[in-house]
Amino acid sequence: MPVKTVPLNLFLDDISGNTTKKWNKFKSCVMSLVAMPFKEQCKVENLFFVCTSNKLSITEMLPELVKDLGALEKGVEMFDMEYGKLVLVVGVVHFLMADNPMHAAVACSLGANATVEQEGVDGDAHARRRKEDLVEMYQHCASNPSNASLRSNSDTGYKLTGGKALLFLQLWDLTMDCPVEILHTIHLGVAKHLVVGMVPFYTKKEVKQLEERFNYHLKAFTRKHHTPFCLCGSYLERDYKIIIQQMPTILCDLVQRRLISNNDSKAIILDCFVKLGLLVSLLYMQDIEACLDIYVDKVRSATKELVASIIMYDDLPAPSTSVKKTIIGNTLKLHLLYY
Repeated sequence: MPVKTVPLNLFLDDISGNTTKKWNKFKSCVMSLVAMPFKEQCKVENLFFVCTSNKLSITEMLPELVKDLGALEKGVEMFDMEYGKLVLVVGVVHFLMADNPMHAAVACSLGANATVEQEGVDGDAHARRRKEDLVEMYQHCASNPSNASLRSNSDTGYKLTGGKALLFLQLWDLTMDCPVEILHTIHLGVAKHLVVGMVPFYTKKEVKQLEERFNYHLKAFTRKHHTPFCLCGSYLERDYKIIIQQMPTILCDLVQRRLISNNDSKAIILDCFVKLGLLVSLLYMQDIEACLDIYVDKVRSATKELVASIIMYDDLPAPSTSVKKTIIGNTLKLHLLYY
């Protein structure tokens, strides 16, 4: 019997059943085929709803979902139109995609509440999460169900949640196969901290110059940013996406035209945005047709350069005593990005 291997991606998120996302949320699992080009994967006809509910959480639906995924790992007979006969289809979960809070719940992680996640950005070596450790923790809890303290360990970052059902999948590792989401880690993480932190370093007149430049109509970049920078803490992901793509060019141009002053602090801020812009230009690429190893090396190099610039930014004193400056290097999202 012919055998076909079909790698799968699963996407977990809230889907609104109302006009706003605040009410009547449906927890949903969507499946796509890894072998398809990225543009084809994103088409509606190639996205398959696996399960959805506005009553149950994702972790409550996982046990039943794992039963089907486990059967696919072993192989399921299906009729194939190309061969005109039954074939054995082996479905393997490639990645499980979700936002950071959802990943923490599914991957049995304490997330931001963990004392230690992985090797520190400063190079301090810490133990990495391993599936074997979680399996051992699950077995201890199963033998002592009344001892609730065994279900969580802040030192290792483990917490047994409904995601423990995924431990029964043989070909998927919940400690390795949960890629970090760009939206939460970069746009609502590093980019947000940089934008909010940079504004106090500039005068009101200089901030006004920045706002005017972002309102310019560019044929090469049709999306505009209209919201004043005084409200930057309330920006949405799309606002930060526009800013980090245009900020390096706009800042460089304003400095060259001497429309804004330049000093050591502002030079470091500019360098952070340049390094961030370089990184996202790599991450926004939809298809890597060749030289994947070179691409991965460039992403790693760009990430390390960004972290080095952020460390210099963190060493800057606050522009005034009334400004509370966030140390970006201490944030979990930067550590997630680094690894």
